[in-house]
Amino acid sequence: MSYTTIGIDINATSIRYAVCSVSGLNVPVSVLELSSVAIEPGEDDSSLKKGLEELSGRLDKYRKLQVDAIGLALDPTVSMSLHKVMPFNDPKMIEQVLPQNLMDIWNVNDSTQISFEIGKKVPGKPGAEGEEGEDGYDIHAINYPREPLAKILGLMKEAQLDPHVAIPSTEALNYSVKTVLTPDCAVWCMLDIGDTTSMLAVVVNGDVELTRSFKLGSSGIDDALMSAFNLSSPAAKVLKEKTGFLAVPGDEQLVYNRNVAANRLAPTELNPVELCEACARGFDVLLTAVRQTLSNFVSTSRIEPERIYLCGGGSKICGLAEWLSALFEVRCEIGMPVSKTIPQHIVNDLAMDVDAVSVAVAAAANIDGQCPLNLRRGTLAHKGSLAYLQDHKWLIACCVLAVIISLVFMFSTKEKAIKAEHDKLKATLEETTQNVFGKKMVNYKQIEAEISSSVGFDFIPVRTAFTHFAWISMNVNDNLADVEMDLNSLDIDTQRKIVTIRGEVSGDDGLPRFMQLLETYECFPDEIQEPKTSKKNGRTSFTLRIDANHCKMGGDSE
Repeated sequence: MSYTTIGIDINATSIRYAVCSVSGLNVPVSVLELSSVAIEPGEDDSSLKKGLEELSGRLDKYRKLQVDAIGLALDPTVSMSLHKVMPFNDPKMIEQVLPQNLMDIWNVNDSTQISFEIGKKVPGKPGAEGEEGEDGYDIHAINYPREPLAKILGLMKEAQLDPHVAIPSTEALNYSVKTVLTPDCAVWCMLDIGDTTSMLAVVVNGDVELTRSFKLGSSGIDDALMSAFNLSSPAAKVLKEKTGFLAVPGDEQLVYNRNVAANRLAPTELNPVELCEACARGFDVLLTAVRQTLSNFVSTSRIEPERIYLCGGGSKICGLAEWLSALFEVRCEIGMPVSKTIPQHIVNDLAMDVDAVSVAVAAAANIDGQCPLNLRRGTLAHKGSLAYLQDHKWLIACCVLAVIISLVFMFSTKEKAIKAEHDKLKATLEETTQNVFGKKMVNYKQIEAEISSSVGFDFIPVRTAFTHFAWISMNVNDNLADVEMDLNSLDIDTQRKIVTIRGEVSGDDGLPRFMQLLETYECFPDEIQEPKTSKKNGRTSFTLRIDANHCKMGGDSE
């Protein structure tokens, strides 16, 4: 089964969003749309509110597709993550004891929001005397500040974009590596460089083995350029985007000349070597953190990455891939290896930013309850989520019971009303047949047979009030089912062959349509005279007097 999900990633200058069709956790994802809404950085939330409202308007066209879930990517630099071994894997037990177990590591209180997932079984470590330790389970826990989370969820709800899943982008990546990205190597890294934050992920055989986020980004280059050339912040940013570049020491002038000639860099009067050195200084702290993280991973796992993929806006600086390849001695490429199933017009954008698509896939996983790191729990839980239903099961059960009782009462009352009407019609028909035929009858076939056997006797005409009523009733049901109508009486003057019909009808076109229908009856004229009418409470009461001597087959005896 395919689900339509939306992923939303909010950063300092834009709201990235992706609309995806997801068929399974390990099945290629179909990206229907990937775009962004620009927002202005500011201290208040006015620009963010405006951006969310614009995003809600853009997504209106997908509401007809019955969007199954919405995912929100959270800033990983303010979340905390750890792995802890516990001797059991019962989620209920872990939920009760985990906060207490984390007290010595984190400050766990009402200002924090915690979620966890249960990982693989971990063999126990040998004791001091060589005894085998008790096996346990790897528990991955994340901690996120509750107030900022509640605030952004409130703003999104106001814009009718209430997410089902809230998860740090570092954790959401695990849901997209097998469905969106297709690298040609088994061990690879993703380095996502943003303006003020960056993220490093190491993937081994399709599993994310390590993620780290840093409050460092390409804005460090802005600061370095401001300091080196005494520039304002906006001027430094423009210089970085138009002329900033990186090169291996000794190749600065060569790289600058080559890229200016290819129109990849705008020429500048500044010294290219000094410009390149300033850009490199802007990345120093970030690269030190990345190098240390990779070194620790390699020394622990004995696995070395074969490729580093660079993405994010900060990776667009000229010469970055070649420069990092020389520094890390690992091949670096700009852009993520995107699956061939992704539409071509989306590939370039997705190669530089996968967070929105990742949380869209994570949201699809949550439909089946397979997204345990979802931070929408407790009072912050989405009202359609399993967690919310479990927390409010008794209240929901009472509401369901009340609805069932109401339905039973309604159907019981309706049944009594229908039975009373049935008994009334039955008594009237018995009385009528007793007067006409001398015996009570309620079966239509019996009455029809009695009429057929009475043909030729002077006291009953071939076409009776019953014949007219049966034709009118059947054709009204077939042709005027959308018209609210009550037929109160049908009388026949057999001497003058006048049929009188009285009733009520709603709407302006109900009576004209009824008259047009009657004109198709072989016993009525092609044009029926205007009826007597009166209006009350939006309904029209009418009396139709129709000359009924136009029967095409019955002759004068009718």
